[in-house]
Amino acid sequence: MKLAPLVLLTVVTLGSPVRGEVKCTTDGQVTDCQSPQNLAPTQPVGCVTLGETTAAMTPPDLALSVLSCRDQGRLRDQTELFTLLMMRGYFDAYRVTDATAHQALTVLRMQLGERLGAKDDQALMADLQRLIADKESEGLKDFCARLLALPLPDYEPVYMIEHGMNAVIGTADTAPVKEVDAMAVWKSVVSVGLQCPKAD
Repeated sequence: MKLAPLVLLTVVTLGSPVRGEVKCTTDGQVTDCQSPQNLAPTQPVGCVTLGETTAAMTPPDLALSVLSCRDQGRLRDQTELFTLLMMRGYFDAYRVTDATAHQALTVLRMQLGERLGAKDDQALMADLQRLIADKESEGLKDFCARLLALPLPDYEPVYMIEHGMNAVIGTADTAPVKEVDAMAVWKSVVSVGLQCPKAD
């Protein structure tokens, strides 16, 4: 039988589930498996500003916050939180040793887009372009500086670890997260990802 990609948990499922058994269902020749914490948020965040975020907020947590800001009509907060979500996802991909888990961010982004709907997703992307299009703008310089000044993520990236094949097939992984120079990785992720202007 062919082992299909994971069946993904919705990004709006709240709660802090404990690690549990992987559950699989078979339909014909395809077996779909779910790991309990795959893409699962850890806390209900609500709409916050970038400065109100904490080091414990995971990308799935921030996805909830993006949706909450959309509901409150706070587009710029939505845009900044979405960017933080992506930057933390890239940061986590540096840390998680199971390469098959790295697609978690892509899937989370797709699910968030579906939850936003085409119109609101397009509005989000348009505002992001306005924010980052001019690579020499003071607005982008300020945004990059605020991102770089945030506390480094201090959560275990379980949402990503549990997305990988190691979690599905039960491969023993005593070190699912590798040690990295967190500050250097964060600076690289933000600076390269947003093409931040060089500081004066």
